Amino acid sequence: MIHETAIIYPGVEIEDDVYVGAYSIIGSPPEHREYYDGKETKGVVLKRGSRIFEFVTIHGGTKNPTVIGEGSAVFNKTHIGHDCIIGRGATIGGSCSLAGHTQVMDGANVSGKTCTFQRVVIGAYSFIGGMSFVTRDVPPGEKWLGLPARSIGHNEIGLERSGLTYDFCVETYTKEFERLVNDKG
Repeated sequence: MIHETAIIYPGVEIEDDVYVGAYSIIGSPPEHREYYDGKETKGVVLKRGSRIFEFVTIHGGTKNPTVIGEGSAVFNKTHIGHDCIIGRGATIGGSCSLAGHTQVMDGANVSGKTCTFQRVVIGAYSFIGGMSFVTRDVPPGEKWLGLPARSIGHNEIGLERSGLTYDFCVETYTKEFERLVNDKG
């Protein structure tokens, strides 16, 4: 379902069972100097079952499409910058601002009013506490909080809800996390 007030730009791919809420803007040109002249973007992909709530903005990609992963939720008044990739089952809380090229791995939870630096990787099943500013890569399964955000332990509650142990999470997702961290570009 796409609300009648949502604006969907050309180049946006929407898979089945996607919800786009009122007054959301999907696929607009990125806040990037090279795109002020109307240059075409690489678009946005909203994967199956993703939920985009009201007043969300998602910019089109500059090098690759911006992607909202399968079954992920992006809550109200959030901005997803160009070239961001949100993994499967991730949650982006209300009023967050993810700078360009941020990558949020599967199952991660970024709480409300959190901001990220460009090109930050947030590991699978990690938790970022509300009103944090993420300036560094967050390893899988960790819990971070603060200005700037720092580790305050393991994401015990989120991992338990997902049926995972911390050791399993680290063992399963560290190679992918390291690849993403080393492949920024």
